[in-house]
This record gives sequence, structure tokens and C-alpha cells, in this order.
Amino acid sequence: MLREARLDMNELAREQTLRRLATAQGHLRGVEQMARDGAPCPQVIYQLRAVCSALEHIEASLIEEHLYDCLSSAKGIKTEEVLTEIMQIWTYSPTPRGSKA
Repeated sequence: MLREARLDMNELAREQTLRRLATAQGHLRGVEQMARDGAPCPQVIYQLRAVCSALEHIEASLIEEHLYDCLSSAKGIKTEEVLTEIMQIWTYSPTPRGSKA
């Protein structure tokens, strides 16, 4: 089944993803330190939003990679299964900013 597809991306895409994750993780540690140090709330919120944005970009890249590589090469899989997978990914993706959930 599609849900069991592994994160099978080319080496460059994998390295970019790992680098982006490490950057987001470092940034999140910085936000944690800001909170410990009692930084002003607006600054913490602004930096936390930057972390969330970075994670959303990583997620979008992974979804794109999955759609192009995994789903497009799925042989012997029913269209219904592919559509179910896409809808499940869509359902769990964050609501775009500015839209009403």
C-alpha cells in the first residue's frame, strides 16, 4: 500500500531535507532559549512563526517529492488508493494562512 512507501529520495534531496531540518531544529532551540531568558513575547512569537514556516516548507517539499516520485511510479495500484492517499495527506496538512478552517 502507498502509506508504507519509504522516504526514497535522491541523495541531493535527502541532504537538503536533513539540512533544512537541522536548521529548523537549531532555530527552535534558539526560540526555547529566548523563552528561558524572558525575551519579549512578540519577539518569541515572530521567531516561532519562522520555525513553523520552515517546517511547512520542508513538509511541502516532502509532499511534492512523494507525489512526483512515489505516486507517479506506483504500478499496480488502483486510482482509488492513490486518491485516498492524496486526500489523507491534504487533510493533515496545515490550513493555509488567511483561510478560515
